[in-house]
Amino acid sequence: MKYKKLVIILSSIIGAILLLLLLTFTLFRVNSVSIDFKNETTIFASDEFKNEIISTSNAQNYSTIFAVKKSEIKNNLEHEYPYLKVINIETVFPNSLVIHCAEREETFTIKISDNLYYICDEDLKILSVATNYEAKNGTPALLNNVEIKNKTARVGEFLDMENAEIVKDMITAFAYNNKTISDFKNMFKNVSLNIERDYYTRQQEVSFVFNTYDDFSVKLGLAKSFLVEKVSLMLNLIPKSIDKYKTHQLVIEINPDNVSDTYIRYEKLS
Repeated sequence: MKYKKLVIILSSIIGAILLLLLLTFTLFRVNSVSIDFKNETTIFASDEFKNEIISTSNAQNYSTIFAVKKSEIKNNLEHEYPYLKVINIETVFPNSLVIHCAEREETFTIKISDNLYYICDEDLKILSVATNYEAKNGTPALLNNVEIKNKTARVGEFLDMENAEIVKDMITAFAYNNKTISDFKNMFKNVSLNIERDYYTRQQEVSFVFNTYDDFSVKLGLAKSFLVEKVSLMLNLIPKSIDKYKTHQLVIEINPDNVSDTYIRYEKLS
């Protein structure tokens, strides 16, 4: 009797395991992969291109939804398509995946040599290369006075750049002020990072110098502090400074210890 009960129990366990395996390899097998873009895309707009991305992901080759290696899919796709940014890969049970993406936007041009320019997005990923640069509205702004550590980097790789986080924070500051990357590129033909003595800290600090297409220069001191507020002031003051274009530089400083202590001045250009 005891052996009979044991056989029944073992049979039940084995049956449950087999049922679970069957469900795993049928119900949870990946059979649907879709693409969702979070911004307007020009490069990947066609259904053919989206289907190509799905095919390249190899997501449907995984045996079950639980075996999917999302980081591997992300890295493979972003390597294959430099302009593609995989935000996240969503699991929709029982057997679907949604790859949430965005199209990377050309944001900066960085001169490496006289005949080599890197075109990068806001994350400093190299999207393409060019042999020359011509400043005009809408082109990626020339980013000057930056130290690139991996000058032999290739398309699809990220630049290893001194003060990279400050540059990324600058674009974020524009976004907080309701300005898109397109707005940024249409307004500024170049941006420079300068190391100089700050008005408030009296130490050598990083500052930004922006040059507009109307030949107006704006310096934001101490780039690592209150950058959102400084960008806001700059955007408000540029339209009000038409009589200073080409002759003066607008300088905006904010005390890093007290945002209400703001120093704004016009310095005559030599």
